[in-house]
Amino acid sequence: VYLTYYLNDKTYVKDTIETDDKGTFSLTEKLDQGLYMIVLPSETMKYSEFIVGPEQVFSLHLNVKDPSENRAQNSKENQVLFDYVKFIADLSKRAETYNGIIQRSQKNGNKDSLNFANQQLSLLSSEKSAKDEEIRKNNPDLIFSKLLGISTHPMPPATVTDKTEQFLFYRTHYFDATDWNCEALVRSNGFLGSIDTYLEKLTSNQKDSLILACDYILGLAQRNKEIFKHVLIHLFNKYANTETVCLDAIYVHLADKYYLSGQAYWMSETEESRAQLDKIRESTDKLRGTLCGDPAYNFKLKNINGKPVELNSISASNTLIIFWSVSNSNSKKSMTELAEMKEILTKNNIQTLAIALDADSNAEQEKIKRLGFDFCEILIPDEANQAVLVKKYNVKTPPLIYLLGEDKKILYKQLSVASLKSMYN
Repeated sequence: VYLTYYLNDKTYVKDTIETDDKGTFSLTEKLDQGLYMIVLPSETMKYSEFIVGPEQVFSLHLNVKDPSENRAQNSKENQVLFDYVKFIADLSKRAETYNGIIQRSQKNGNKDSLNFANQQLSLLSSEKSAKDEEIRKNNPDLIFSKLLGISTHPMPPATVTDKTEQFLFYRTHYFDATDWNCEALVRSNGFLGSIDTYLEKLTSNQKDSLILACDYILGLAQRNKEIFKHVLIHLFNKYANTETVCLDAIYVHLADKYYLSGQAYWMSETEESRAQLDKIRESTDKLRGTLCGDPAYNFKLKNINGKPVELNSISASNTLIIFWSVSNSNSKKSMTELAEMKEILTKNNIQTLAIALDADSNAEQEKIKRLGFDFCEILIPDEANQAVLVKKYNVKTPPLIYLLGEDKKILYKQLSVASLKSMYN
């Protein structure tokens, strides 16, 4: 069998265990506190979960084919867990009955049966909540109680009837039952998911709101060094890999406030981690000045006819900057699509600056002129200016589109033409 464990909501194999012909085995190694599984290798990968807490001298009878048969000796922690598994299995069977009634009622239009089944499912949900509360109240020190706390979120009192106030109450008290001192939470299967729900479902998908939410969560996590470490790493990776426009500002914020300030204490422990910290510093430096809300770097370039054009001298409601290359098919496609938006751009007082990369030769400029793009100012940087612009605007691969406000602050970046169309239609 496999001994597996949870870490940051993912499952890892701890060890492969040899059993005797009765399926018996023993473990003598001290384990980190948290939620573990015994997995029976098979096509269906059946398993049984158990908890390792402070007291690690106990025995378990595990039935991976039917976890409701599990029993614990000298482990209240696991007996409470096993009894709860039985309770949930019974609850699920009853729920199946009512779900079947709902499906049939939806087909035959029987509203009375549909309402009855929905009411019964609501009662089952209340029964589960009551059981969770009972376990947590009677066993406050058990790790299992703290694991239940991850998914326990106080509902607004009956006196709060306004939907906005109900939402604010729920959001404000969302983490009330989470024990941020319990290190075992990082070795469970729901802790980071609960944090993601708070960020993705209960927080506005705007960089300023998400930055405040991340700082709030990390403030709670600082009660325990190990919890803080895992939560910070999770949030940092989450926003380092985000594809949502403008949310890279969260990545820079987390780097500045926690990693580069020294609060990420584990990053100074080895040469490898210190080298990683240098990479973080380098990557965030590349993003500075290109974050949404930052003033766009001002430049003065000649257009394709030799006339100088300065960014900050442009008077327009919005300025669109596209870095493109005449030899790049995706660039030409984007430019063609923008040309088709000429009427929309004019109507909304949007000035477009098309900065042609690697186009300082006469031959390249002739190619550009033959394309006939008359909806924009085509700007031709020389080699020195191009090097500065590529760095200042973090141009990796053309095409790259920025949209600026009237004050020349960055509103959006890495825009597609399709998303730009949707904004103005």
